[in-house]
Amino acid sequence: RILVVVGSADAAAHRQFERLSADLEPTTVHHSPSSLLDGSAGRFRVEGALTAVRISPDERIAPHASHELADRFAASVANALDAVDLSELTIVLIGGETARLLLDRLGVRHVDVRGTDGGGIVFGVASTGYGGRIRIVTRPGSFGDDDQLSTLVRSIAPIPNPSSSAREGESA
Repeated sequence: RILVVVGSADAAAHRQFERLSADLEPTTVHHSPSSLLDGSAGRFRVEGALTAVRISPDERIAPHASHELADRFAASVANALDAVDLSELTIVLIGGETARLLLDRLGVRHVDVRGTDGGGIVFGVASTGYGGRIRIVTRPGSFGDDDQLSTLVRSIAPIPNPSSSAREGESA
């Protein structure tokens, strides 16, 4: 199972999220900044083979609230992970501040780097504060073309393209 967490405000990260949504049809969650900041954002579940969550880019916030927004977003994701066996999950973290805040909430103090792609993507394994191990992939939000997130997710696990699967199952 894969959880993609886009905490970056960079437009490239959101174009990649949209492409991922169109290509692989994950369970998607969009939190508005105002709902995170006022505490009204609903709890979500990590479901199926692929879940993707982000802060909606459609609403701007004051710069002085950006750290609080990232912290509340990380808290929302950590709450969703309470019901998940982390050893069966790979978390793809896009955006450095959200990545650090989420890993802190999970009790991660060190990530054992297992490799990089040479272009900003880092693959690692970490121990949580609860004794579990979790696979982590991190990347800055401003990196890559529009297909990079879809390509990255496909490199982690074989996620079928829902559209092509439907065509393959059609009868003539």
